[in-house]
Amino acid sequence: MEEESTTVTEEVATSIVSLLSDKSVPHLSSTEQLSLADIVECVGMAEKHRRSIDENAARYLLFWRETVMRSRQSSIYAAVTWREMLWAYHSTSQDILVDIVTRQNKGQMTWSHARDTGVFVWLTDREALIQQFEAVARSAYTRSELRDPVNCSLHYLALRKKNVLTGLWRMATWSREQAATMRLLKNDFSDPRWRTAANKNAYALMGKRRFEYAAAFFLLADNLDSAVSVLSNQLGDIQLAIAVARVYGGDDSPTLNKFLNERVLPNAARDGNRCQATWAYWMLKERSLAVRALVSPLHSLLVPPGSPPDSLRAKSFRNDDPALVVLYQQLREKSLQTVSYTHLTLPTNSRV
Repeated sequence: MEEESTTVTEEVATSIVSLLSDKSVPHLSSTEQLSLADIVECVGMAEKHRRSIDENAARYLLFWRETVMRSRQSSIYAAVTWREMLWAYHSTSQDILVDIVTRQNKGQMTWSHARDTGVFVWLTDREALIQQFEAVARSAYTRSELRDPVNCSLHYLALRKKNVLTGLWRMATWSREQAATMRLLKNDFSDPRWRTAANKNAYALMGKRRFEYAAAFFLLADNLDSAVSVLSNQLGDIQLAIAVARVYGGDDSPTLNKFLNERVLPNAARDGNRCQATWAYWMLKERSLAVRALVSPLHSLLVPPGSPPDSLRAKSFRNDDPALVVLYQQLREKSLQTVSYTHLTLPTNSRV
């Protein structure tokens, strides 16, 4: 007689969590029992959406929910890792994922929430990417009672919506910077003279350590390279640098390609972060390298090849993560499908 399998549905998970709250499990400490209850609740939450999402989205959802609960129960900052972002990046259910993670934050997409969920790393649809960045811009503007346009300048200029930003400054009559900023914004920044003025303002702001606002003025000068550099190096926010590069320049922009090659990939090799490297290579359309990054020494894939890292971080247990086997199989199949399609589209009757 075959054993009947029990699926951990949301109802089953709720029942188990209730039992774990009321009963003591032998050989488990109270902390371990709470952790077990959290894991069960996360599985139940993922199962709730199982019919409407694919396997990769379910994997992301499970670990994202675990991260949320861990953050709530301790003062330790927690965010999804590059492994979870890679699951979501290769999901076909990204629209549902965005809806779920947004509802978790009461329908708002603040930058801190976007960074914790990695949404601007894994979203692949440009329209959705722009829509979520606009949501971040609105959140940045309304986060203070004064409605300070400085807080959302980077976002609206990355969206190429200078007119919207000008309108917000027009309402900021309380700001000492209003008059000078309005005079500057009314100019035509396709004129090299005004681009130079915007660059000068950006460097002046860097001297005052107003790095995000400086990056905004670099965008006003159409200087995406410098904006991305400031966000990454001075502000220390790689995800924000990636988001601005993708929104302002697009996924094929020379600036983003340069940033992935010169900053993201060397960082991934230094830290032994295979998932980060795989994501970067896939973004660069280097699919064979993306697959190899899951199994080969990362430093050997760099151009030129780097030296093996001395840091113990490169020996993290994530390097031997069993999930890499699943990712390897998925990405290898995708790469082979691309090669097969390319071969099929080549003319078969062409003459030399």
